[in-house]
This record gives sequence, structure tokens and C-alpha cells, in this order.
Amino acid sequence: AYEIYQCDWSSDVCSPDLGRNAGDGETAARGFARALLNRRLGKIQKRAKGISDSTAEELHDLRIEIKKARYGFEFFRALLPQRRVDRIGRLLKALQDSLGHLNDIDVAGRTIAALTSRARDAETRAAVSRVGATLSANFKPLAKSALPEAVRIADRLRDQNPL
Repeated sequence: AYEIYQCDWSSDVCSPDLGRNAGDGETAARGFARALLNRRLGKIQKRAKGISDSTAEELHDLRIEIKKARYGFEFFRALLPQRRVDRIGRLLKALQDSLGHLNDIDVAGRTIAALTSRARDAETRAAVSRVGATLSANFKPLAKSALPEAVRIADRLRDQNPL
């Protein structure tokens, strides 16, 4: 995962338009950080528009993008307006957490289905099915609130202006 993250950032770092307004070192670093993070934030804001109609895989991919953006915001924090960085960071974390809950629910369902289909006998299938029913009952309240919560947070994130 780190290697993918590193390669993804390196393509941003090597982008020819990021260094165009470079002056002194601090100004150049601040401009670079803003351009990089605004680009990432813009992509997330765009993808978050259709969050309620997204597949589990699309939501998981969005969650990964959010995680990468959070790393960037944390890394460049000292160069950027603190209150705005903190506000955007909180929204990114909340959305990442909410999408994580949705992913957990999806993975649990797929895991139970796979275990049930691979069970060697009826007794094992029944046991896995009982566990699945218990998990489903425990996840039901979380599942009911996770997507509306993600939509609400995504709406707030989309309202954020660039840095």
C-alpha cells in the first residue's frame, strides 16, 4: 500500500504545473502544498457527489483517496492555514471512518457468504449461517446510519473552498 501511495504522490510531485509560481523556498513549498492538496481535495469532492449511488468498491476506492489526502494534509500542515486544514482534516477523517464502516459491513457479508458456500457439511453451513445472522443483526443499526452519515459529511466536505 505504501508503494502505491508513494508512486501516486510522485506523479503529483513531478507534475510540471505545480512549481510554476515558485519564489523563495517557503513560498514555493506553500504553493506546492496548496496545489497538490487542492487537486486531491477537488477529486474527492467530485467523487463524493455520487456517494449515495456508489458501489461498495467505489466507496472503498474513495476511502483510499481520502486516506492519501489526509496524509498530505498532515504532512503539509505547518505550511497551510491551520483552522482550514483542521476543519478539512476533521471532515476527511469523519468521511473515511464512515466509509470504513460501510466497507466493514460489505466485507463481513461477503466473508459469511464465502464461508457458507465453502462449508463441508450441513451442520457447518448452519453454524456459519447462525454467526452470519448474529453479525447481520449487530451491523444493522450501523448499516442503517453509515450511508446517510457519509452523504451528510460528503456534502459538508464539498462545501469547503480550496486552500
